[in-house]
Amino acid sequence: MSRIPIQKTDILHCLNRGVLKQNIFESDADRWHFLEVLRYKNHDANIQFWQNDIYPIAEGHDLLWPKVWDAQDPLVRIDAYILMDNHYHLILTEIRENGISAFMKKLSNTYTGYYQNKYNWEERLFTGTYKSVHVLSNHQLRKLFVYVLIKNSFERHPEGMEWAIDNFDKAFDWSRRYSFSSIGEVTEDRKPFISSNKLFSEIFESAQGFKQFSHEQMKRYQVFLQEVDNVNLE
Repeated sequence: MSRIPIQKTDILHCLNRGVLKQNIFESDADRWHFLEVLRYKNHDANIQFWQNDIYPIAEGHDLLWPKVWDAQDPLVRIDAYILMDNHYHLILTEIRENGISAFMKKLSNTYTGYYQNKYNWEERLFTGTYKSVHVLSNHQLRKLFVYVLIKNSFERHPEGMEWAIDNFDKAFDWSRRYSFSSIGEVTEDRKPFISSNKLFSEIFESAQGFKQFSHEQMKRYQVFLQEVDNVNLE
Protein backbone atom coordinates (compact mmCIF):
# COMPACT_ATOMS: atom_id res chain seq x y z
CA MET A 1 0.00 0.00 0.00
CA SER A 2 1.18 3.47 -0.86
CA ARG A 3 2.54 6.12 1.45
CA ILE A 4 2.61 9.09 -0.90
CA PRO A 5 2.18 12.64 0.44
CA ILE A 6 -1.39 13.44 1.47
CA GLN A 7 -2.85 16.70 0.19
CA LYS A 8 -5.97 18.52 1.33
CA THR A 9 -9.15 16.97 -0.17
CA ASP A 10 -7.37 13.63 -0.78
CA ILE A 11 -9.48 10.55 -0.05
CA LEU A 12 -7.83 7.51 1.52
CA HIS A 13 -8.80 3.97 2.36
CA CYS A 14 -7.14 3.33 5.73
CA LEU A 15 -6.94 0.13 7.74
CA ASN A 16 -5.00 -1.54 10.51
CA ARG A 17 -4.82 -5.10 11.81
CA GLY A 18 -3.98 -6.80 15.06
CA VAL A 19 -0.48 -8.22 15.48
CA LEU A 20 -0.32 -11.66 13.84
CA LYS A 21 -3.96 -11.11 12.82
CA GLN A 22 -5.14 -11.47 16.42
CA ASN A 23 -8.50 -9.99 17.35
CA ILE A 24 -8.50 -6.34 18.32
CA PHE A 25 -12.13 -6.57 19.46
CA GLU A 26 -12.99 -9.20 22.04
CA SER A 27 -16.58 -8.09 22.59
CA ASP A 28 -19.23 -5.65 21.45
CA ALA A 29 -18.22 -3.46 24.40
CA ASP A 30 -14.83 -3.04 22.73
CA ARG A 31 -16.51 -2.14 19.44
CA TRP A 32 -18.74 0.45 21.11
CA HIS A 33 -15.65 1.97 22.71
CA PHE A 34 -13.91 2.11 19.33
CA LEU A 35 -16.88 4.02 17.91
CA GLU A 36 -16.56 6.50 20.75
CA VAL A 37 -12.89 6.96 19.90
CA LEU A 38 -13.79 7.55 16.24
CA ARG A 39 -16.29 10.20 17.29
CA TYR A 40 -14.58 12.04 20.10
CA LYS A 41 -10.92 11.80 19.08
CA ASN A 42 -11.70 13.38 15.70
CA HIS A 43 -11.04 16.72 17.35
CA ASP A 44 -7.98 18.95 17.28
CA ALA A 45 -7.93 19.47 21.06
CA ASN A 46 -6.50 16.82 23.37
CA ILE A 47 -8.93 16.51 26.27
CA GLN A 48 -7.83 14.65 29.37
CA PHE A 49 -10.33 12.33 31.02
CA TRP A 50 -12.55 12.70 27.96
CA GLN A 51 -14.59 9.66 28.90
CA ASN A 52 -15.79 11.36 32.08
CA ASP A 53 -17.40 14.07 29.95
CA ILE A 54 -19.09 11.74 27.48
CA TYR A 55 -20.29 9.17 30.01
CA PRO A 56 -23.59 10.96 30.80
CA ILE A 57 -24.48 11.67 27.15
CA ALA A 58 -23.04 8.90 24.96
CA GLU A 59 -25.18 5.82 24.53
CA GLY A 60 -24.93 3.44 21.60
CA HIS A 61 -24.98 5.38 18.36
CA ASP A 62 -26.24 8.53 20.07
CA LEU A 63 -22.83 10.14 20.50
CA LEU A 64 -23.71 13.68 21.48
CA TRP A 65 -21.05 16.38 21.77
CA PRO A 66 -20.31 17.51 25.36
CA LYS A 67 -21.50 21.05 26.05
CA VAL A 68 -18.43 21.67 28.23
CA TRP A 69 -16.17 21.21 25.18
CA ASP A 70 -15.46 23.69 22.44
CA ALA A 71 -17.25 23.05 19.16
CA GLN A 72 -15.81 20.08 17.32
CA ASP A 73 -12.75 20.96 15.26
CA PRO A 74 -12.36 17.76 13.21
CA LEU A 75 -9.04 16.46 11.96
CA VAL A 76 -10.61 14.44 9.15
CA ARG A 77 -13.92 13.74 7.51
CA ILE A 78 -14.94 10.15 8.18
CA ASP A 79 -16.81 8.99 5.08
CA ALA A 80 -17.28 5.30 5.97
CA TYR A 81 -16.18 2.71 8.52
CA ILE A 82 -16.60 -0.93 9.43
CA LEU A 83 -15.19 -2.94 12.31
CA MET A 84 -14.25 -6.56 11.70
CA ASP A 85 -12.75 -8.91 14.33
CA ASN A 86 -9.03 -8.37 13.84
CA HIS A 87 -9.03 -5.18 11.78
CA TYR A 88 -11.03 -2.15 10.70
CA HIS A 89 -11.56 -0.17 7.50
CA LEU A 90 -12.03 3.58 7.15
CA ILE A 91 -12.64 5.91 4.23
CA LEU A 92 -11.23 9.30 5.21
CA THR A 93 -10.94 12.70 3.55
CA GLU A 94 -8.05 15.03 4.39
CA ILE A 95 -9.61 18.35 5.39
CA ARG A 96 -6.56 19.94 7.04
CA GLU A 97 -2.82 19.52 6.74
CA ASN A 98 -1.61 16.29 8.40
CA GLY A 99 -5.14 15.64 9.62
CA ILE A 100 -5.31 11.97 8.66
CA SER A 101 -1.89 11.26 10.13
CA ALA A 102 -2.79 12.99 13.40
CA PHE A 103 -6.18 11.30 13.61
CA MET A 104 -4.86 7.81 12.92
CA LYS A 105 -2.19 8.27 15.59
CA LYS A 106 -4.78 9.37 18.15
CA LEU A 107 -7.07 6.50 17.18
CA SER A 108 -4.33 3.88 17.52
CA ASN A 109 -2.85 5.22 20.76
CA THR A 110 -6.20 5.71 22.48
CA TYR A 111 -7.65 2.33 21.60
CA THR A 112 -4.39 0.49 22.29
CA GLY A 113 -4.24 2.04 25.77
CA TYR A 114 -7.82 0.96 26.42
CA TYR A 115 -7.16 -2.60 25.24
CA GLN A 116 -3.91 -2.96 27.18
CA ASN A 117 -5.52 -1.74 30.38
CA LYS A 118 -8.67 -3.85 30.04
CA TYR A 119 -6.95 -7.11 29.09
CA ASN A 120 -3.63 -6.63 30.86
CA TRP A 121 -1.99 -6.75 27.44
CA GLU A 122 1.68 -5.77 27.51
CA GLU A 123 2.50 -6.16 23.82
CA ARG A 124 1.69 -3.84 20.95
CA LEU A 125 -1.81 -4.34 19.59
CA PHE A 126 -1.56 -3.29 15.95
CA THR A 127 0.88 -4.49 13.31
CA GLY A 128 2.38 -1.01 13.13
CA THR A 129 1.55 2.16 11.28
CA TYR A 130 -1.80 2.11 9.54
CA LYS A 131 -1.94 1.12 5.87
CA SER A 132 -3.49 3.45 3.31
CA VAL A 133 -4.38 3.67 -0.36
CA HIS A 134 -5.21 6.88 -2.22
CA VAL A 135 -8.54 6.97 -4.04
CA LEU A 136 -7.87 8.40 -7.49
CA SER A 137 -11.24 8.28 -9.27
CA ASN A 138 -14.98 8.20 -8.63
CA HIS A 139 -15.10 4.73 -10.20
CA GLN A 140 -12.56 3.49 -7.65
CA LEU A 141 -14.46 5.25 -4.88
CA ARG A 142 -17.79 3.68 -5.79
CA LYS A 143 -16.22 0.23 -5.68
CA LEU A 144 -14.47 1.09 -2.40
CA PHE A 145 -17.78 1.90 -0.70
CA VAL A 146 -19.05 -1.51 -1.79
CA TYR A 147 -15.88 -3.22 -0.58
CA VAL A 148 -15.91 -1.54 2.84
CA LEU A 149 -19.62 -1.60 3.62
CA ILE A 150 -20.96 -4.63 1.73
CA LYS A 151 -18.22 -7.14 0.92
CA ASN A 152 -16.80 -6.96 4.44
CA SER A 153 -20.20 -7.19 6.12
CA PHE A 154 -21.15 -10.16 3.91
CA GLU A 155 -18.01 -11.90 5.13
CA ARG A 156 -19.47 -11.63 8.63
CA HIS A 157 -22.83 -13.13 7.68
CA PRO A 158 -23.52 -16.35 9.64
CA GLU A 159 -24.61 -18.13 6.43
CA GLY A 160 -21.42 -17.20 4.60
CA MET A 161 -20.48 -15.06 1.61
CA GLU A 162 -22.03 -17.29 -1.10
CA TRP A 163 -25.39 -17.36 0.68
CA ALA A 164 -25.29 -13.60 1.20
CA ILE A 165 -24.73 -12.93 -2.50
CA ASP A 166 -27.41 -15.42 -3.57
CA ASN A 167 -29.85 -13.84 -1.08
CA PHE A 168 -28.68 -10.29 -1.59
CA ASP A 169 -31.78 -8.43 -0.39
CA LYS A 170 -31.89 -10.34 2.90
CA ALA A 171 -28.14 -10.01 3.40
CA PHE A 172 -28.22 -6.29 2.59
CA ASP A 173 -30.93 -5.74 5.21
CA TRP A 174 -28.87 -7.80 7.68
CA SER A 175 -25.85 -5.59 6.95
CA ARG A 176 -27.94 -2.48 7.60
CA ARG A 177 -28.53 -3.74 11.12
CA TYR A 178 -24.85 -4.32 11.87
CA SER A 179 -24.13 -1.75 14.55
CA PHE A 180 -20.43 -1.34 13.85
CA SER A 181 -20.56 -0.08 10.28
CA SER A 182 -21.65 3.19 8.76
CA ILE A 183 -23.99 1.51 6.29
CA GLY A 184 -26.88 2.30 8.62
CA GLU A 185 -25.91 5.96 8.32
CA VAL A 186 -25.73 6.10 4.52
CA THR A 187 -29.10 4.28 4.31
CA GLU A 188 -30.48 6.80 6.84
CA ASP A 189 -31.50 4.13 9.33
CA ARG A 190 -29.81 6.17 12.03
CA LYS A 191 -28.36 9.64 12.53
CA PRO A 192 -24.72 9.95 11.38
CA PHE A 193 -22.85 11.12 14.48
CA ILE A 194 -19.53 9.65 13.31
CA SER A 195 -19.54 9.63 9.54
CA SER A 196 -20.52 12.21 6.97
CA ASN A 197 -22.82 11.37 4.07
CA LYS A 198 -21.38 14.17 1.94
CA LEU A 199 -19.05 12.02 -0.15
CA PHE A 200 -21.54 9.16 -0.43
CA SER A 201 -24.26 11.48 -1.74
CA GLU A 202 -21.84 12.92 -4.30
CA ILE A 203 -21.18 9.56 -5.98
CA PHE A 204 -24.48 7.72 -5.44
CA GLU A 205 -27.81 9.24 -6.39
CA SER A 206 -29.54 7.43 -3.52
CA ALA A 207 -29.25 4.58 -1.06
CA GLN A 208 -31.26 2.47 -3.50
CA GLY A 209 -28.76 3.29 -6.24
CA PHE A 210 -25.95 2.17 -3.93
CA LYS A 211 -27.80 -1.07 -3.23
CA GLN A 212 -28.24 -1.80 -6.92
CA PHE A 213 -24.60 -1.03 -7.71
CA SER A 214 -23.51 -3.19 -4.77
CA HIS A 215 -25.59 -6.10 -6.05
CA GLU A 216 -23.94 -5.87 -9.46
CA GLN A 217 -20.46 -5.74 -7.95
CA MET A 218 -21.06 -8.65 -5.59
CA LYS A 219 -22.39 -10.82 -8.42
CA ARG A 220 -19.15 -10.10 -10.29
CA TYR A 221 -17.20 -11.01 -7.18
CA GLN A 222 -19.13 -14.28 -6.93
CA VAL A 223 -18.18 -15.17 -10.50
CA PHE A 224 -14.55 -14.42 -9.66
CA LEU A 225 -14.69 -16.70 -6.61
CA GLN A 226 -16.21 -19.49 -8.65
CA GLU A 227 -13.57 -19.13 -11.37
CA VAL A 228 -10.76 -19.23 -8.82
CA ASP A 229 -12.33 -22.26 -7.13
CA ASN A 230 -12.46 -24.09 -10.46
CA VAL A 231 -8.81 -23.53 -11.33
CA ASN A 232 -6.81 -26.77 -11.34
CA LEU A 233 -3.47 -26.00 -9.74
CA GLU A 234 -1.96 -29.43 -10.36
